[in-house]
Amino acid sequence: MNKPILTNNTIRVKESNTNLVITTLQDLNSATCMQISKATGLSVATCGNLIKKLLKDGLVLEGELENNNAGRPARKYIYNKNYSMVIALTIRSESNTKFLQYAISNLTGEVMEERMQTYDSINSDVIVDLIGKLMDKYPNIQAAGIGVPGIVDKNGCITKNDIEELNGINFVNLLSEKYNLKVGIDRSPAISVYGYYSLHPELSGKIVAAILSPIDKPTGAGFVIGNQIYKGSFNMEGELGYVSEGFVNSKLDMDEEDKTLIHETIFNIAAIISTINPSILVFMGKRFNEENVERLYQHCQSLFTDFSLPEFVVLENYNDEYLHGTIQIAIDCLSPKIKLISS
Repeated sequence: MNKPILTNNTIRVKESNTNLVITTLQDLNSATCMQISKATGLSVATCGNLIKKLLKDGLVLEGELENNNAGRPARKYIYNKNYSMVIALTIRSESNTKFLQYAISNLTGEVMEERMQTYDSINSDVIVDLIGKLMDKYPNIQAAGIGVPGIVDKNGCITKNDIEELNGINFVNLLSEKYNLKVGIDRSPAISVYGYYSLHPELSGKIVAAILSPIDKPTGAGFVIGNQIYKGSFNMEGELGYVSEGFVNSKLDMDEEDKTLIHETIFNIAAIISTINPSILVFMGKRFNEENVERLYQHCQSLFTDFSLPEFVVLENYNDEYLHGTIQIAIDCLSPKIKLISS
């Protein structure tokens, strides 16, 4: 009975250590086994064995010899950022136009190709055909990230979104079966705040939230907690429409002209600050600007003490954040999920 457990634990430790070595090489650009050992806390022998396996797999490349006066020169090793490619697809709609943006990236997020296309209709065939053509051009694509303006359940199925043709589609299963791809898919607010977080390394370890409010579309939110997207139990986190529409508009006695962005958003902000309590709150979308976000901040000052208020940031155009976050969730698909923590 104990053997499978011990074997399983050994595999988990090896996966965790491998991920640690890869992450260290990404951070250091190049390093010797001794340098990797010092950075990770792993023994030199363990690092050497893991590097041999990574060299064989092609994930690590040999670099130059490091000259030193202490004796024999040591070999440096480099993370092979072009070992695999990923596809990122962001989907959104404005009025009657659907937008599909794609990018091909290596494992460090460097974009090789990028394009925005408009469609009258975007269905699963459009996406599957596009991915097939891109895989013909880039045969080492191993993962895809997809951002959608709607709700995605825990299994990767789109349950409700602005592109009705995609409702009920499970791209995780579809693309895995057709192209043997690993797939990450999530809501546009969650991916956009993840992109913002990833583009600002100074935020590492902090809690970051975003309220995304496109014109003529429901308001949503996304959260990064513990360096990753917070998804909740059923991927319903950040669905602020239930607050602003189901509570504000029905419970508050307001004149019609007072049901403005300010009145709707203040409840969303209060809910986020009093529960998630982020360090940064990013306001994304064309409905937000410096003037109305300043008004929101003033309202919040009357509700909360200054020390509990996050920094407010305005980002009217979030296309880059949306795309970068989608690239990142695709790259995350190829990273070992095992992390060991000390008790």
